[in-house]
Amino acid sequence: WTTQSWGNMTKSYAIVSGDAQTGTKSAKVTVSNRRSGDARWQSAPVAVQGGETLSYSSWYKSNVKTEVDVEVVMADGSTKYLWLGDVAASAITWKQVKYTVTVPQGAKSMTAYHLIARNGWLQTDEFNLEKQRREFVKFYSE
Repeated sequence: WTTQSWGNMTKSYAIVSGDAQTGTKSAKVTVSNRRSGDARWQSAPVAVQGGETLSYSSWYKSNVKTEVDVEVVMADGSTKYLWLGDVAASAITWKQVKYTVTVPQGAKSMTAYHLIARNGWLQTDEFNLEKQRREFVKFYSE
């Protein structure tokens, strides 16, 4: 995991001990003096192929509305961003977000992240981005 941001703001990142959905640690980012941009914890990209379906989930707490986005690196080197959804504030209770995304044709890697783009804080735990298995059932007739 790495810290990422862009724009004009003051941000701080912390690993929080003793407050997690599972285990003992979670990741927190706090933003103040924001004029533009967002801040987030971000995982390494996952190799993908166009047409695959991926599931994203994470647990969070925040005192402001946040959002989940996907960054897709295309085979030609360009980058596309997909908005998955806005996430309501939940400052006291851990809540889970879940999304499904279909990989665009021509994509080579994908990174999903839960970000904060306003003054406030976002605490996250248990990020998961995985390819959905396709199960085929073969029927026989006699």
